[in-house]
Amino acid sequence: MAASFLGALPAARAQTPGIIFKTAGTGKPVLDPNGDGYVSRTTAGFTTDDITQSEILYKSLPQIATEPNSDLGPGPDCKFTDMVDLNSQYRSVGFAVDASNNFLFRFRLGGAAPNAKGYSIGIDTDGKFGFTGPNADPNAVAGNPGFEMEIMLATNFGVRLYNIDGTANPNGSGPNGSLVELPYANYAQKAVALTTACNDPDVFYDFYMPLSVIQQYFPAFTLSTSIRMTANTIIAPQSLTQSTTISDLGGVDDAAYGYNYDRAFSDVVAQFPPTQPSIIQSSSNTSTAIASRSQVPVVSSPVQAGAAAVSGTSAEAVGSTITVYRTPAGGATASTIGSATVQSGGTWTLTGLAPTLLVAGDLVKATAQNTAAGEVASDYSNTVQVVGTAPVACATVVPKTAAFCASPSGIYDALGTAYAGAIIYLRYPDGSLVPTTGTKDVTANTFTIPTNTTDGGYYFTTKGGSSTGSAVCTNGQQNLAGSFYISIKLSGTTCESAGAVFNIGTVVTATPTITTSSPVTAATTSISGTATAGATVFLYIDGIKSSYAPVTAAAGAPSPSAGSP
Repeated sequence: MAASFLGALPAARAQTPGIIFKTAGTGKPVLDPNGDGYVSRTTAGFTTDDITQSEILYKSLPQIATEPNSDLGPGPDCKFTDMVDLNSQYRSVGFAVDASNNFLFRFRLGGAAPNAKGYSIGIDTDGKFGFTGPNADPNAVAGNPGFEMEIMLATNFGVRLYNIDGTANPNGSGPNGSLVELPYANYAQKAVALTTACNDPDVFYDFYMPLSVIQQYFPAFTLSTSIRMTANTIIAPQSLTQSTTISDLGGVDDAAYGYNYDRAFSDVVAQFPPTQPSIIQSSSNTSTAIASRSQVPVVSSPVQAGAAAVSGTSAEAVGSTITVYRTPAGGATASTIGSATVQSGGTWTLTGLAPTLLVAGDLVKATAQNTAAGEVASDYSNTVQVVGTAPVACATVVPKTAAFCASPSGIYDALGTAYAGAIIYLRYPDGSLVPTTGTKDVTANTFTIPTNTTDGGYYFTTKGGSSTGSAVCTNGQQNLAGSFYISIKLSGTTCESAGAVFNIGTVVTATPTITTSSPVTAATTSISGTATAGATVFLYIDGIKSSYAPVTAAAGAPSPSAGSP
């Protein structure tokens, strides 16, 4: 690595941490504001810390774990596409916004080379990501589970901006389908880092993109737009959507994911709290990292009406705060009912609830926050429906017949029997109701079968559709995509039927196999099996979806435990 760049520098200064060995031309005032040829505050270079001693205070992006070296897909270990970390401190990639509204990025790499490679930032701008769940992106496609924008340093070429919303094949008029390419000579620099993750000097690749350029192609994008990002290196200078050429994804062990980048992207984005660039830019923000989200907790079931306590589990540290929320039966808004702390063994219990607080049909969920680690609150947990103390048996009707139709614009079926007053629910596989608040969501996520019906007909339509009945399948915005399930709660009962699962515009995943020996009893501590690598596995008990957190099947190995019964 040294010979690739250090030989061009004066020998005494060649390995001084902080020295710039590829300058940014006319962009030098942006990337090296004091113009002294160092990315450190002074020409003394980095001596103890290349974060706090940096001339520009970059804020490190959230990571799931320490960025390991030698976890690459294509590319040589410990070299120019291998992101490395700062002593397990989650410091592989930094982000800054300067007073002139330039967006600056810094990659910490195991080495440097003159090769043409890609150093990419995938950006989510709408708060929706992934193929399933309450925040699934309706534009998610294989290779791009929810990014709208991409900024990439293509070494030897330039700094590119891509529109990748809803596509894995960007088709802008610039190089490689980009919208624009700014000159490499003026928008990127390279410098020596303080770290030596691979027992030789690591390097920084810095580059920037002015907000004014971004707004030429994304006029609605501002400093107040909440964003989430991932950092990726690419063995060829092309968009991150070309997943076969991704070399390294920051903040995860790529090999542990079996190089399934759709899944890895989703996990990294889930750790990233929606963040406004204006907060990063603020001079009062002296932090050196963007705080990560805590991991999502689990609420245990059943939760019975009148219960004095709600309990569950969490992977966060002992003492982390669990906040529990209740949505009243038939309501839409969740409110806090109390908090608890994580105990030894990862359990938590909220006690002291009034006997009149929880009633049948209420929905209970929770968030976790490890404040000691500087994390922000997690996303919501699984949702558990409160059951009556003496519940009537759940419906055994499966709300899906030969008349069933499902398309990107709507869903319809006629059950053949009246089922007057029954409620049909439209949910994602994780149990959450499909959203109704956005302009691209469904108009309603529950349907009450009218009392004057004879055929038990029900339908769901996307925003923009005005049809009813089976016509919803052909009239409406084309927004529905992914996996869903529908269930029914008959009039006079207190819980839903088993879900009928269906897919819109997706490939059906192979049925998983349970390998745990029968019978499964109260003494069984885990349930295991096999499934398609990368597939999300949900546990059903006696035909009813359980509240245990779903797991992801690993590549080349049995699926992990699905929870303790």
